[in-house]
Amino acid sequence: MNNEMQSDTLYNEPSEKAEVVRLTVDVKRNLGKFSLDIQFEHDSSRGILGILGSSGCGKSMTLKCISGVVRPDRGYIALGDHVWYSSAKRIFVKPRNRGVGHLFQDYALFPNMTVRDNVLAGMRQEKRENLARVESLLQSFYILDQADKYPRELSGGQKQRAALARVFASKPSILLLDEPFSALDEYIRYQLEQNLFEYLEQYDGIVLYVSHNRDEIRRFCDQVVVMEDGHAISYMPVVNLFESPWHFSSARLAGVRNFSHAEKRDTYEIFAKEWNTSLTVQYPVPDDIRLVGVRESSVRIVIPDGRTRDSQQGEVAYNVFSATVLRIVSGITSDTAVLLPYERDSDELFGKMFVTIDKTHPPLLVGDRVEIAIPETDIMCLK
Repeated sequence: MNNEMQSDTLYNEPSEKAEVVRLTVDVKRNLGKFSLDIQFEHDSSRGILGILGSSGCGKSMTLKCISGVVRPDRGYIALGDHVWYSSAKRIFVKPRNRGVGHLFQDYALFPNMTVRDNVLAGMRQEKRENLARVESLLQSFYILDQADKYPRELSGGQKQRAALARVFASKPSILLLDEPFSALDEYIRYQLEQNLFEYLEQYDGIVLYVSHNRDEIRRFCDQVVVMEDGHAISYMPVVNLFESPWHFSSARLAGVRNFSHAEKRDTYEIFAKEWNTSLTVQYPVPDDIRLVGVRESSVRIVIPDGRTRDSQQGEVAYNVFSATVLRIVSGITSDTAVLLPYERDSDELFGKMFVTIDKTHPPLLVGDRVEIAIPETDIMCLK
């Protein structure tokens, strides 16, 4: 980005003590297969809020309710002292009066306007004459050379970049970003991510970032709401999602692949049913434990002298048990071994165990019986 582009401030300069604004969401809406029933609060002092969940869980519908594009069946939405929706008080503020910058998954560009006019349409009336700023925005989002084209003449990635420029043109009171990089190739994605980081650093309002991509959530967000079937099942710092999730769905979305149903045996002991083994854990086992989860990078192959075959050669393995090698999946820098700890029918979700193996390790063969070790510090007790 050149100096001219960097100096173009998209938002008013934040004050030394920017006012903390709170978003309150408590809405219900029937979606047919399930009902959206979500409640959360988030304020601008907590950074960017990610909304993570599988496709069709209600993430985009939540944003549409906040922006006013969709009217909930009942509930309450407010930004600070401004009530945008209240079924009890029969309040519904129209979308154009909410000051929301909403990037839709389908871009929602005006088909009869050029890219330049679409971005101008995102500005308030008194800003329409600011063509220089429009040009800078178009350049920042790598779409200036398409400024006079219509949406039907653009690729999916170009439409998305035009939509991003329009969102930032409005200097919104709250930003709702719905899968902002889903249609972009890797190179353009990287460039736009850097630009977006810079823009968000200047913005002191609330940002909601919807994605099904956990890596994007990790890079951009400070807090995260995990959604499942229309419900918010957890609200936590992003670091907690990846280091110590407490819910099965949260763990899956964070990339955990090894699961077994579990029951509490003692204060620091559980029994993993599909793995047919008892495991000791670092912290007291909750009474309502349903599952145990372990990252594949935490499972280690034990060599004959009892040490683990990885960089932590001296570490004591507190949980050691046997497993059979079912298959080996080759990768570029490492392989993945799929193991079956217990000789019984098992599906891909429960029972099988995935282990990351460095290319320098002696090869494993299908059918080998191996000893595996899991440190008690790496075991997740899940609901």
